[in-house]
Amino acid sequence: MKVINSKIVYSPTDLNNFVACKYHIKNDLIAKTDGLKKKEKSADLKLRIEYGIKHEKDYYSELSQRYKKKIIIDHKQPAEKKFKDTIEAIKKGYDLIYKAYLIHEDFGGEIDFLIKHKIKSDLGDFSYEVYDTKVTKTLRPKHVLQTTGYSFLLSKVQGLMPKKMFLVDGTQTINSFNVNEFIDYFLFTKNNFEKFLSTVLKEKMYPEKCSFCNICDWQDVC
Repeated sequence: MKVINSKIVYSPTDLNNFVACKYHIKNDLIAKTDGLKKKEKSADLKLRIEYGIKHEKDYYSELSQRYKKKIIIDHKQPAEKKFKDTIEAIKKGYDLIYKAYLIHEDFGGEIDFLIKHKIKSDLGDFSYEVYDTKVTKTLRPKHVLQTTGYSFLLSKVQGLMPKKMFLVDGTQTINSFNVNEFIDYFLFTKNNFEKFLSTVLKEKMYPEKCSFCNICDWQDVC
């Protein structure tokens, strides 16, 4: 989670952390005031992140050969500038947008790829669909939830919920999912998360044993 203009902005990753362990979210919120420090990333995790970045870049190189009208959004910019640049790119109808950043109210995130399709929307005679890369060869529900979140954000811009969303796994296989099969679960999770945020700092909470602990940023705190 990030604080932008004194407002908490959360992402699809935060929703996944919430599903895995609610104590993780509390630690995110109190980390600065309570001086909590995240666990240092292990060598294995650092290597996995490197592989993930390479996988993403390799797929961009492949897409670049197919889509000539393309743009890369500078992900090092402030969130507001990234969002502005992404909206401009969408309205100009770029075929491929890499590192898009979208935000709606308090919810936002960086999308690996937006690819234009010939389906009418509020943008005109075209719209976009989400493509996300995952270095793992075995996709999990959290990956689908994350991509559904990106599709939700996209719908707020183009006035149309994408029919499909795509996950490119570590074998370069493109896995297709129907957005409408997952959007209700996403909205349910998002609503529960927002309710949780409104009460979490008022209640006592203790860590519980979970499958998330081996890779949790707050393992040392728990």
